[in-house]
Amino acid sequence: MTATDECTCGCGGHDERLAPAPLHNPPGRTALDYRVGQYGSFLAALLDRLASPAYPALAGLTVRTPDDPAIGLLDAAAVLGDLLTFHSERIADEAYVRTANEHRSLVLLGRLVGHRPRPGVAAATHLAYTLERDPRAETLPVVIPRGARAHSVPASADEESLTFETSRDLSARWDFNELTVRRRRPSLVTPDDLERRSELFVEGTANSLQVGDQLLFVFGEQAGGVRKLLPVAGVRVDRDEDVTAISLPASAPPSLRELVDEVRLWVAEPLAPGEPGDEPPTPEVPNPRPVSRMIEDFEDQVLAPLRVALDGVKTPEGLAAVLAEPVARLGEAQVLAGPWEDVAAWFEQLQAVLEELARRALELAPAQSAEGSAGEGLRATAAPSGLVAQFPAPLKGDSRAAAFQALAAVLPALRAQPPTLPTGTGAQLPGTDTARLLRALNPSLGSLYPAWRKAAAPGSAQLLRALLAMRITAAPFGSTAPLKPVQDDKGRVIRSADWPLTGAVLTGMRVVYDTAGKVPVRAEFQYVEGNSSDQRAVTLPLAQQVNFGLGPGHVDLSSGSGQEPA
Repeated sequence: MTATDECTCGCGGHDERLAPAPLHNPPGRTALDYRVGQYGSFLAALLDRLASPAYPALAGLTVRTPDDPAIGLLDAAAVLGDLLTFHSERIADEAYVRTANEHRSLVLLGRLVGHRPRPGVAAATHLAYTLERDPRAETLPVVIPRGARAHSVPASADEESLTFETSRDLSARWDFNELTVRRRRPSLVTPDDLERRSELFVEGTANSLQVGDQLLFVFGEQAGGVRKLLPVAGVRVDRDEDVTAISLPASAPPSLRELVDEVRLWVAEPLAPGEPGDEPPTPEVPNPRPVSRMIEDFEDQVLAPLRVALDGVKTPEGLAAVLAEPVARLGEAQVLAGPWEDVAAWFEQLQAVLEELARRALELAPAQSAEGSAGEGLRATAAPSGLVAQFPAPLKGDSRAAAFQALAAVLPALRAQPPTLPTGTGAQLPGTDTARLLRALNPSLGSLYPAWRKAAAPGSAQLLRALLAMRITAAPFGSTAPLKPVQDDKGRVIRSADWPLTGAVLTGMRVVYDTAGKVPVRAEFQYVEGNSSDQRAVTLPLAQQVNFGLGPGHVDLSSGSGQEPA
């Protein structure tokens, strides 16, 4: 009998000589496969045995119709085997925590490790109390004791009133009734955030800010913190939210050449690759490459042609088009490098940078008409039309590109490590046993605590402490005073000069004329700082230009006749 022949003995094609398929239960299943057979397989195996030459005593049973007594007995045995294996499989499920369905099974399994289920918890809800003000007394806190009852109001006749009790003491005040729900969270602004933010929100709508007003941002808790002065680029008042949106001046966008240079910096071929993690990021090498055969192949197939293509980039659209295929290939490579975290992280960072540079390049491109332009311009703008949305266009000739990109979009979230709780116990904080022991061993460290309290953590970010609006404009003190009169030996006013500035530094220059007062004969220079001074005298006229140092500065001196143009 061949494999294609059909048996006509009524066994349904079952071969008793073949062993049943082994049971396989991979980890993580919610139900086990524990049955050795079912009704169909049991009945087929029994019918196979009737026709088997290994059992000559059964050779007389040749009828295979269901009305035969022997066949009916075999059918009943198959039903019994099906029931027994079904309940055996259910019993096997109750032996494991993941597959157990009965509460008693879970309780018995928990007792093996000393676990005891907690009693049932009643329904919970949130209560809001409204307190009445006592006009005869000031605002005083009131304690709502634990166990205070509150009854729900049935919505219909079919419902019943439920009773709730507070689980802990609650301190309340009548003025808490006026508290509103917080709909936003105060943001922590650093000096670097001002370069990335285009808008800030301040509380209130009566700030009286106008375009062009100066804002002083004060960062840090100490007096020597960072200060930045920025003009107001725009003001938008939102009375519904009771906030004012202040637009900050945007920095000038980078040029096309700067974007191309940035791409070259990130895709540059390393001079001498080192071991993974041995090379920290530097301004010259922002993304050091780990040693990987996959990265070497990616360098030969993608990055090397990209560096060559950058030489022909003439427009922002062309740069975005050149970056389209490398970014898509980076998404595929990131998926393939999943088992190697350092290699996958390298691909992920490079993909994010190139996507950002392509987006910034598209922002430099001029607005195109709906019909587009002909020739090279049309080919340059057609390719990057979807680059802003993370380059969704699949690669040409590769039907798997869309699937790879969809998987690459969720990989960063899957690869992110969950935040770990702090494990420190505060053993190095002021007031702990370690600091007290140091003070006891060395009494000269009595000022340790005051110094420690005022010391700031190294590298801590300076947060915005105050935002001041510079609305008042005024001239410097003394700007309207008349010039200082200069008198001769006889007390006559011959000219006027600027008033000298008080301070420890003074720079002066004096030109001495001949007895007729027409031809300059000598130039004198003087720089005074504290108790030291530097003086120079040069004879006039000069045959050529003279250069010399004076204090921290430099003097270039040349002379000419009054007829020479300035």
